[in-house]
Amino acid sequence: WTCSGQVHVSVEIGADHIVNLSTMPADWIGSEVITFSATDAGGLSASDSMRATIRAPERPKGDVNGDGLVDTTDVARMADFILGYIPLDAHQRTAGDMNADGTIDLLDILETIRRIREEETRR
Repeated sequence: WTCSGQVHVSVEIGADHIVNLSTMPADWIGSEVITFSATDAGGLSASDSMRATIRAPERPKGDVNGDGLVDTTDVARMADFILGYIPLDAHQRTAGDMNADGTIDLLDILETIRRIREEETRR
């Protein structure tokens, strides 16, 4: 068995023909097409392709630090990221992009604060 076409998805095919996928870097999210090919001892071959889609782990929008809560700690991380003090991985950036415009900015911080206040008034 061989595989080809992938850039960020690492493919391991075990002796039992079980396929294990991992990503490089570990926090990569996206989609790639992987082509699997097999050739038997007689020279006959076949191949088939699949799309591997890697999604960010489920977490509430605004939960930048991944603790399952949306609170002022997340707001502080977003501010630190905007100011260039800390990096955020792909999962954190997805969680912090409250308005889904592809970037974390002041609008995302304001939306996070609004949701925190909204949640506090429900308690």
